Amino acid sequence: MVNYAAGITAKIIDSIQYRGAIATLRTCVRSLLNPLLDHQRLIDYRERRFDRKFGVDTAGIIPHEELKIDGPSAAHAVHYQAAQPILLEQAVAGLRINYADYTFVDFGCGKGKALLLASSFPFKKIVGVELAADLAAIAQANVQKYRSRTQRCRALDVVRVDAAEFPIPATPLVCFFYNPFKAEIMARVLANLEQSLKKTPRDLRVIYLWPELEHLFREKSFLKNTRRKQWCSIYRNNGAAPDDAVETRAAFLSQRINY
Repeated sequence: MVNYAAGITAKIIDSIQYRGAIATLRTCVRSLLNPLLDHQRLIDYRERRFDRKFGVDTAGIIPHEELKIDGPSAAHAVHYQAAQPILLEQAVAGLRINYADYTFVDFGCGKGKALLLASSFPFKKIVGVELAADLAAIAQANVQKYRSRTQRCRALDVVRVDAAEFPIPATPLVCFFYNPFKAEIMARVLANLEQSLKKTPRDLRVIYLWPELEHLFREKSFLKNTRRKQWCSIYRNNGAAPDDAVETRAAFLSQRINY
């Protein structure tokens, strides 16, 4: 380890001597970023392969400044980036529910990638909620185009509406969040969910991918955390009946789509 560190130090000294401090710094930064860039390139490749396979448009990252968003919630928008398939699949497959009883709602669905992935489960219905006009149009087109041999739900819909104004379906719910908006809108959505459950008691599951605003969920007494990982938290409403699984994780994973 000492010899390795000494070798690196010698290379840096030589680089500074012959290339200068600024060029050396750039090289060091690039070396540190390469693993991250390679990981992102792999993600980009898989997204493009998914799109080619199914004739849809879900890939890419779009800054929120480039999205067609109007109304008071525009200030609380964030950039578009699709969820990674394996993460969403693992989270949904881990739910001990009878999928056919549940409506899957993706708040801030973007181009609809999560909707397409969720359709591999036999949900009662799948709904995407999106405020940006351009993303909602793409999502609607994707829903129409997408066909897969493992698709088990074809009742997919995209609603262009402010998530804070979306009328919560009065059915058992699986709500999906992938950091779709900032704290103010998230707080209003959670308040709407709480009021909807008070009016019509039923089961609620929440999948929160890469939970940046998890403190808002922890503050809600009507929710309890049932599983927490670095990349995902799962919540359920307090007072819900015990799990009664019909679909199993093993059964789903045995017929996963090969992306």
